[in-house]
Amino acid sequence: MEFSTRPTVLLLDHNSLSRRSLSSHLQKKGCFVIETEQPTGTLQALREREVDVVLMSLTTTKEESTITLLRIKEIRPTSEIILMTSPMEIALSIQCMKLGAFDDLLVPIDLNTLLSRIRAACEKKQEKDRIKTASAEPLGSEQERKEMISGGQDQNRDSHQ
Repeated sequence: MEFSTRPTVLLLDHNSLSRRSLSSHLQKKGCFVIETEQPTGTLQALREREVDVVLMSLTTTKEESTITLLRIKEIRPTSEIILMTSPMEIALSIQCMKLGAFDDLLVPIDLNTLLSRIRAACEKKQEKDRIKTASAEPLGSEQERKEMISGGQDQNRDSHQ
C-alpha cells in the first residue's frame, strides 16, 4: 500500500526497538518518519514542522498521555493522532478518543491496518486543512462583495415578478 503523497508521521514510543522497527517499515512504505521517545521531544518536533499523523504509544501514565494528546492538538490542531495501545489501556484509549484522537490500534499492530488508518487520517487532515484555508480566505474586495449582494437581490426581485 503506497501513498499518493508522502505523509509525515511523528512516532512517539518509549520502546526504542519497536519504534525503530515501525519507523523502518513506514519509511519503506513511503512515509517520512520523525521518531521521538518522550512527549517533550514530540512537542518540540511539532513546533518545528508540519506533521500529518502522530502515532502515540499509550504506555505512559494516564495523566501524561492525556496532557500530551491535548498539547499535540493545541500545537497542530489539524494533525491526526493514532494511539498504539495494549488491551489493559482500553479505558485510557477511550478517554483519549473523546479528547480528539483519530483512532486506536491494539499492540501488536497489524501493519496493513496501520497503513490504512494512516491513509484515512491523512485524508481527514487534508480536509481539515482545506476547510481552515477556505475559512481564512477573504471574500474578495468590498466592491465584489457589494456586487454579489446586489446581484442576489436583483435575481430575487426578477423571480417574484
